[in-house]
Amino acid sequence: MEEIIAQMKRLSLSITEETYYAGVQNGYELLIELHDLGAEKESIY
Repeated sequence: MEEIIAQMKRLSLSITEETYYAGVQNGYELLIELHDLGAEKESIY
């Protein structure tokens, strides 16, 4: 779970205007992974 959170942090720092759409999709996929691992919604957001 910690690695996914670290990936989200790196992703948020690397988003540019050109990569925004792909970054949003990638971030959403990471959120789904966290949810699938059992993380509670309140702790993720």
